Amino acid sequence: MRKEYLVPRLQIAGKIASLGAASFILQIALVLVMATVNNVLVTYGEQSKYGADIPLATLGITMKVSQLLTCIAVGLATGIQPIYGYNYGCGKYDRVKKLYKWALIDSTLILLVALCIFQIFPKQIINIFGQESDLYMEYAVKCFRIFLLGCFMIGANAVTGVFFQSIGRPVQSAFLSLSRQIVFLIPGLMILGYLVGLEGLLWAGPISDISAGVISLVTAGVYWKKLFGEE
Repeated sequence: MRKEYLVPRLQIAGKIASLGAASFILQIALVLVMATVNNVLVTYGEQSKYGADIPLATLGITMKVSQLLTCIAVGLATGIQPIYGYNYGCGKYDRVKKLYKWALIDSTLILLVALCIFQIFPKQIINIFGQESDLYMEYAVKCFRIFLLGCFMIGANAVTGVFFQSIGRPVQSAFLSLSRQIVFLIPGLMILGYLVGLEGLLWAGPISDISAGVISLVTAGVYWKKLFGEE
């Protein structure tokens, strides 16, 4: 330890801030998504037989479950983040490639199991949060089965976003962090709600999850050889 090491350097601080920007943007995006969801649910729920309260309650539960799945994928990706950075910095690219593929496969398999559970046992999961009327259960089951239909692609988006963040690519990481919530979900809610109504809001979920996952894999594919110095 030397005294000069304790003096802040703007250049280094800027790099740290740029790498952390993706995580910051993601948290802000969640706030914007919830505000948008609440507003469109009230608007289109009042025009349906379910009213405003049932869609608001059931989609709220569904999105909490979706966030739990996101936390699993992000937790897996974040846990191996230091290993990415260390090996990439040392030029041990084979380890980085192997680790990325392993994280991608594992997170996808976990979320595929979750998808099967949501499709087969929606009522049992909903009952954990309380039992309500038949109308409530009808929309809640529909909500679970449709909104979480694309959850198996959440891992691709989370793992790839953290991967780019770990190897010092903040622009790509921030773009991927924004893609699911801001680029696809919010416009999907607005457009499908206007065109289809209350049920259209539910389809915005799988469309955003699958679209963001595909964009993440395409981005990784485009940069793959460039990142590892291959011809």
